[in-house]
Amino acid sequence: MKSSEDQTQSQDTASAADPARLVSATRRRLLRGGMVGVPAMLALKSTPVMACNCTLPSGFSVSGNASHNQGATCSAPGNKPSWWKNQYNSNGCYNGSSCYKTEKFSKYFSCGSYSDKTLHNCLSVSDQKNHQAMAIACYLQGCSEGGSHFPLASTVRDIWNQGVIGNSYPVPGSTAVWNKDKCVAYLKYLTGQTLS
Repeated sequence: MKSSEDQTQSQDTASAADPARLVSATRRRLLRGGMVGVPAMLALKSTPVMACNCTLPSGFSVSGNASHNQGATCSAPGNKPSWWKNQYNSNGCYNGSSCYKTEKFSKYFSCGSYSDKTLHNCLSVSDQKNHQAMAIACYLQGCSEGGSHFPLASTVRDIWNQGVIGNSYPVPGSTAVWNKDKCVAYLKYLTGQTLS
């Protein structure tokens, strides 16, 4: 037989356990209810973005109706070639990258029919829609900010080498294959220039 002291201790333990059981049961109900909403939340997944509100290549359209971007530029694009032209340190290394202004275009991209100028000479052109200048600007932006808000530098290199030079860039996550014109339009889009 239990002593009265043991019974009191047993009752105290049971009393203390009851609120824990209530909290535990409440937590389980909340978790179960929350789990019901997970599939709905996954179904509402937003479209991925790059370049601070620019669409990924798979969501970008240069078709006749330009349904995804209505022919407009990004709301917060990467920097234009003219901005990158003088963004290097005292050693000539462009900020946020390991690229030097005296390096040749061919170190990072295939040249094809394009001339093999230094990165600085490519960025120094007056035409901001110059294909090489846009590629380098996007590449440098990708080096410094690539990932969640802008294409990685390797993606920009692939767009240039496969699409601009090779005329056949298979868009990741899509069945689309871009030709040179679509790749150039995307570089314009990323640098905040009109697509016309």
